[in-house]
Amino acid sequence: MKFWPMEEWLMYSILIAEDEDIIRKGLIKMISKMRLPIDIFYEARNGREALEYVYKFSPSIVITDIKMPVMDGLDLIGQIRKFNTNIKSIILSGYNEFSFAQKAIGLNVNEYLLKPIGKDELYNVMVKVINQLKIEEEETRQKAIKDIKIKEYQSIVLKEILDGQNDAQFTNIVIADAGITFAKQGFCVIAMYCSQKSDLAKNYFVRYIGRYICCIYINKYNNIICLVNINKEELNGVVSAISNGVDSFGSDASLGISDWSKDVKMLHGLALHAEEALDFRMVDDKRRIFSYIEIKKCKTQQLSLDVYFQEISNAIKVKNFMGLSSSIDSLFCFFKKSNAIPQVIKDSIEKLLLSNMTAAGRNIFDIPIEATRLFKICSSISDYKISIKQIILKIWENKGDNDQINSGNKIRIAIKYIEKNYEKDLSLQEVADYVNLNPSYLSCIFKKTTGLNYRDFLNKVRVEKSKVLLIQPKYKVYEIAEKVGFIDTNYYYRVFKKYTGITPNQYRYNLSNI
Repeated sequence: MKFWPMEEWLMYSILIAEDEDIIRKGLIKMISKMRLPIDIFYEARNGREALEYVYKFSPSIVITDIKMPVMDGLDLIGQIRKFNTNIKSIILSGYNEFSFAQKAIGLNVNEYLLKPIGKDELYNVMVKVINQLKIEEEETRQKAIKDIKIKEYQSIVLKEILDGQNDAQFTNIVIADAGITFAKQGFCVIAMYCSQKSDLAKNYFVRYIGRYICCIYINKYNNIICLVNINKEELNGVVSAISNGVDSFGSDASLGISDWSKDVKMLHGLALHAEEALDFRMVDDKRRIFSYIEIKKCKTQQLSLDVYFQEISNAIKVKNFMGLSSSIDSLFCFFKKSNAIPQVIKDSIEKLLLSNMTAAGRNIFDIPIEATRLFKICSSISDYKISIKQIILKIWENKGDNDQINSGNKIRIAIKYIEKNYEKDLSLQEVADYVNLNPSYLSCIFKKTTGLNYRDFLNKVRVEKSKVLLIQPKYKVYEIAEKVGFIDTNYYYRVFKKYTGITPNQYRYNLSNI
């Protein structure tokens, strides 16, 4: 008899049902000495008592005698099969009759042993049954892993649909390919803003309306997006169930409820509707639940904001930051008095940021995204106003740095242009026009960047280029002067000596004697 490998021990429980105490105790003692992965033993004197243990503890293995009072072993196995088909059963019998064996086979009994039982025979049967348990557990584990992966994949597919990453007209195909099925007739999306405890709020959804949820996730704005599959008449009940606990997640927690639709092609639209409804929390702090059916009745407004925009622009130009803050306060005060809807506020702020960032020479491509992001993540309209102030201040605080960067780029471009066109009659005006700068300003930043004024820098470039030609005897000095842009040979001599300390002829002579 071999012992079970220690590293493979996964402990099981066993119930032994036998009306004869000596046999029952003997089996327990025998099995306990086999060093099998069994750590719990239950014992019963009849089938009824054994069945109570099964209902209460659900043991991994049941060994039962056939002939017992109150309830025999075969009836016990029959009841166990109705309760839990995973429990392994071993029949002990002193009767080698075909009728017993036939009934045991019909009950899917795992093993049938005749008394008296030898240790090796019992050990082999126990090992066989335990191996069956291990195989089934591994199969169950693998199936569970597969099911989890399938559900995770299906959740990802639904999330992509809700986020609009798939073409709506192909939604049916995408859902079918992912093996997603729906039990109810239609759909609704619930969006939740919660400045804190987003994960807890997500669990709250699962707890109260879990059986309706197809997909739930936290989006890029840290809002919860929940897709529920429900019949239309169930919508009010689901909304009521999830709304009752909103207060427990803070005073700013709010819900946006989409309309109901039975068309899967509308899933992305429903998500947009839920988020659009949720945006109304920013303009109505007295309510916690916002329905798209209600908010879509709000008409798009045309507000005249030119006066406010001009005040803000003027304050920025003169760097009057107190005036800037006051002007932004006035704009938001006007939003409140006009009962501006969220979309109007977002569009207006986007326009304001775009115009001022364009004037400052800043990258404008991410402005719409940033304006939307701030509106989604801020806890109140006051916080949103503060964020907008900070953005505008940063634009103009960094303007000086941007000017320096732009100036440096302009000088590099100017130098490349000079090095390419040095042989021409190259004026400061021509270079300034090329880099789109005022000549006086170019001259100033040129000296600041290179340490030389424009004319000196140009002459130095020409001298360096002439040195290359002086190596070649075929060129006369006056020809070299003309080739590098000096019209007057005498002037070329003076400039060359200024930068090298010797004349062009001396430079050529020195080269010939090397």
